[in-house]
Amino acid sequence: MMKKTTHWLLVLAIITSSFSSCIHDETSSVSEASILSKEYTSKTLWKEDEKYIKNVKKIFETYSDPNYVKARHGEVAWNYATTAGEESFLEVPVIKDGKVNFTLVVKREEDKVFFKIDPNEKSKKFFDLLVFKNRENLSGTFKENSGTAQSKNSCVTIYKTVTWTDTVTGAVLQVDHFVEMHCSPAGPYLECMDMSPDSQCGGGSGGDGGSGGGGGGGYQYPDAHDNTPCIRTQNRLLQPTSQLKINELKQQSTLGGEKGVKFMLDGTPSPTITGGKHSVNFGDKTGYAGGYHNHTPTGIPMFSPADIDQLLGFARAQPTSTNTPGNAYLGVVAPNGMHYVMNFNGTYQDALTNFSQEELNKFTKKYIEIESNLTDFGKNGNTYINSDGTINNLGVEILFFETLKKMGLSGKIILQRIELDNTIQNIEINTNNQLITTSC
Repeated sequence: MMKKTTHWLLVLAIITSSFSSCIHDETSSVSEASILSKEYTSKTLWKEDEKYIKNVKKIFETYSDPNYVKARHGEVAWNYATTAGEESFLEVPVIKDGKVNFTLVVKREEDKVFFKIDPNEKSKKFFDLLVFKNRENLSGTFKENSGTAQSKNSCVTIYKTVTWTDTVTGAVLQVDHFVEMHCSPAGPYLECMDMSPDSQCGGGSGGDGGSGGGGGGGYQYPDAHDNTPCIRTQNRLLQPTSQLKINELKQQSTLGGEKGVKFMLDGTPSPTITGGKHSVNFGDKTGYAGGYHNHTPTGIPMFSPADIDQLLGFARAQPTSTNTPGNAYLGVVAPNGMHYVMNFNGTYQDALTNFSQEELNKFTKKYIEIESNLTDFGKNGNTYINSDGTINNLGVEILFFETLKKMGLSGKIILQRIELDNTIQNIEINTNNQLITTSC
């Protein structure tokens, strides 16, 4: 965590040199391909906080549409990112039309990071030098001095000094100083609409440091608690690619016939899979963390025994080397705003549970019987039904946990209800068969 009162000093000394023994092997002709690469490789002249850079890069790529960002702003040159403090501050140039368009400033406040467009000309000039200058003429040193006066406003001050010397005599020809102060919270920060036109990331404007799904409310920084079902589901719902596919399936749910889509851990979707009237087979799950599918107007708006079996398949498909079967999930959307996600909560050994088709048929028959009893007005009144007689949220949640019990999977799967505003509710059942709902 970043201490609010820390005042960081970063001195970047870049000195012209005729020697190449202590510099990077770069050529004087800098192509866009060498500046931008999918994998992060540091091209600065000093040691950077690579963990912070990679985490921030992952956050940005998770919540942004790369084609939209490229067209609107340019491409983010992560290889030239500079950092200050311990996982607290970062600057990275955004390249467009062969020059630095602006500097992307990233500030961490506790468990959130905020993105800000900084058009500062001095910062742009510095990165133009760092990115496009003949690297055979540059060498650099990094110095961090935390012995300066303490700041009261949670600010980061960056001091950059560029020194030019005569390559023959060593005489100092020119010294350029760049001083930038960045205080958080200070807006406006980069809103989700600047990163992706389809992202539903919530949050307010202006960087007030408050909570929220993104934009002004900041983006969740990956930390130890990143593995909680709340954070994982929240992150998936914020991904533009996920939103597009989920909305596609919501539309399908009102038409009849099931479709599905698989998602890799980073949110990359598979092509849409066309299923039958009331089922969809996700097929080979290798390389995918989970998936989503729709139910139909005449189907029960809750995971069926076959769906639960598919979730076990996703859990088994997770790499054994990482021991992360808990990454597996399955979502379902149905008419009337019904939207649920189940997350696997067992061990890899639990995921090895296999059901024969005969067993699944028996579970499905019992599943239909339970739903029929719950929606019987003579037995339960309107406790488990909507005004039109269809089963309500309470009914399908009871149905789900009863089905898990029949399948011997109680406690192995976590159920979440997604509200229309994307609020996530964790649904549990106690020993008295009472549902307990808690908000993420």
